[in-house]
Amino acid sequence: RWSRISAGHIAKMLRVFLRHAASTGACSAALASSIQGNRQYALESLPYALGWDDVRRVIATASSDTEHDIRDRAILLLLAVYGFRRGEVASLRLDQIDQVGKRLHIWRLKRRQPQIYPLVPSVGEALSRYIDEVRPNVAHAEVFIRVQAPRIPILATAIYNIVSRRLRALDIQ
Repeated sequence: RWSRISAGHIAKMLRVFLRHAASTGACSAALASSIQGNRQYALESLPYALGWDDVRRVIATASSDTEHDIRDRAILLLLAVYGFRRGEVASLRLDQIDQVGKRLHIWRLKRRQPQIYPLVPSVGEALSRYIDEVRPNVAHAEVFIRVQAPRIPILATAIYNIVSRRLRALDIQ
């Protein structure tokens, strides 16, 4: 249950103790050098995720009635509210959204198994608005379709582009 930094400190203190023990003849001198600490990364102190105020600002950028914004708002809410990965959002299919039962059936990529989530009202409204009002009438089962031709399902890389473009516009690092 220790953080990586705490575990590194403990390994360092254990090496100091074993060096002292080796100097008194209580153990082998090689024992201290056998204790390896964990790797510490230069940027590991960066925040893991955006603050909730920044998330709200990003979602607020998708508040117009354009096809881009209606689609992007649904995508941003899925990412923010449920914490889905970009591949899970890109591969979301129409049959995985149960508006009547108010549930989302998601195939979790990392766990490699299905998971059922309650459909949060704000996400449900954004999804139904996108599907009913602006989603093009195409034969693809995926929910999110490209705005420009060819009208095919978006890729996971497009999710990254959508989010990063909006973060840059707000000057959020």
